[in-house]
Amino acid sequence: MTQISGYATIYNFVDSDRDVIIKGSLSNANDEFYLYWQHDLNHRVGKINSLYDDERGIFIKAEIFNHHPNSHAISKAIREHKVTGLSIGFKPLATKLVKSKKIRIIKQLKLFEISIVTFPANELSQIRSISF
Repeated sequence: MTQISGYATIYNFVDSDRDVIIKGSLSNANDEFYLYWQHDLNHRVGKINSLYDDERGIFIKAEIFNHHPNSHAISKAIREHKVTGLSIGFKPLATKLVKSKKIRIIKQLKLFEISIVTFPANELSQIRSISF
């Protein structure tokens, strides 16, 4: 079984979608979440074992399912640093537009999924560790 950990998102950073997620925005931290490949909901590749909110962002520990047909290839891509990003799929519940800076501040969100991605919108959201 492959286990990974890292930040699914980093707070107070303007991402490539011009969103800024702030600390305390996560409304459903106690829900059960799964790990997907490239935000494709047809490719559930793992399970989030723990998720917590700290000063920096939303930190996760997850496992990649051994029974997924691409688990070996995904683990290899992470190990070889070919894919290192993490990203969240969410619904904004409360936002504030800052027109002068062309950004949207996410004050509250409902998290739907977390994905391993090649190009995260928040470039600081990265896998920090991998173990087998």
